[in-house]
Amino acid sequence: MGLLERIEQKAFLGAEFLTWLWLRTECDQAPIELEGEDSVDVAFENTMALEAEYGEATAQTLRGAAPGASAEARAALLEGKIVKRAKLHLTQGEMEWAFTLRGETFDFSAIRVPAPKGLPFDENVSLRMEAVERLFALVDKLYAAFLAIRLDADSWGAELARLRKWAGG
Repeated sequence: MGLLERIEQKAFLGAEFLTWLWLRTECDQAPIELEGEDSVDVAFENTMALEAEYGEATAQTLRGAAPGASAEARAALLEGKIVKRAKLHLTQGEMEWAFTLRGETFDFSAIRVPAPKGLPFDENVSLRMEAVERLFALVDKLYAAFLAIRLDADSWGAELARLRKWAGG
């Protein structure tokens, strides 16, 4: 099996990762603790796209101030839909980032990073690039935290039970 086939086989993990982040933000309403890091606040901003993995290929895009907080969003989960794309807001200490993440490919778009004012162009670009690198590192660590749970059958079973209970209202 080639690399491309192996990547395509694992694409579902990105959507599960976004769904897990959503569960954490809605149920725990607390920062996510990361090993060797300050905790990270995660919020879903104005857009979330959900889609069924199997069966009838239906997609649903939710828009609004808190798209994941609606009964419509929870109903989509109960129908078997998972988050395919979402606009996220991460906060760690004084740093804040907003971006859209596509689960199956981990494509980042519309990245908004902290931008210091009044610096020379070269310094500003350098600081912004460091902020983007920091964002990528944080998402990597969030994904590693997800995988630690996802790869443990008992932990993942408990997360799925929480998800069903929350989605059921």
